[in-house]
Amino acid sequence: CPDLKEVLVTDFTDESARKFREDFLPEARFNKERPVIVWINSPGGNVDALASMVETIQSVPNIVVTVSIGRANSAGGILLSCGTKGFRYCASHSRVMVHEVSTAHSKEKVSEVVVDAHESKRLEEFWLGLLAKNCGIEGGYQELRRMIKDRDGKIWLNAEEALKFGIVDKIGIPKIKVKFEVED
Repeated sequence: CPDLKEVLVTDFTDESARKFREDFLPEARFNKERPVIVWINSPGGNVDALASMVETIQSVPNIVVTVSIGRANSAGGILLSCGTKGFRYCASHSRVMVHEVSTAHSKEKVSEVVVDAHESKRLEEFWLGLLAKNCGIEGGYQELRRMIKDRDGKIWLNAEEALKFGIVDKIGIPKIKVKFEVED
């Protein structure tokens, strides 16, 4: 459709982040007046891919509509919260999950594990801090961290709970009106 750009996010990998940028940026830069819709149905994934997608969204002046369809877990929940305020949606049967930042350590030296632990803590403070800011959570990162810890490391939200939590602004699928002309 010529008046609307849509992007689907199903996972967070280096490849999906590259494809996201390729799909998102040319259209957004071509027409700054046109909203871009980001559909999210994802179990989550790589924090570096999330960073690339968030930075891509933040690099354009367009309205970015984010919509959770199915699930927006982990990185998906954070990306969902990064849409333009007032344009963040959760389909009525969709679920959102946020949790502690997780890391996987291989057979590393103790000194490498310590360095990785510090980096994991820094990443958690940044991403959960951003989520807390996007959700309007008073107390920011510390409060969100406490909320997650109180729920054994994960917060599962249905659409109504995601709305109350502040990750989304509306429940449902956005109704999109597209203007087009037909030439003979």
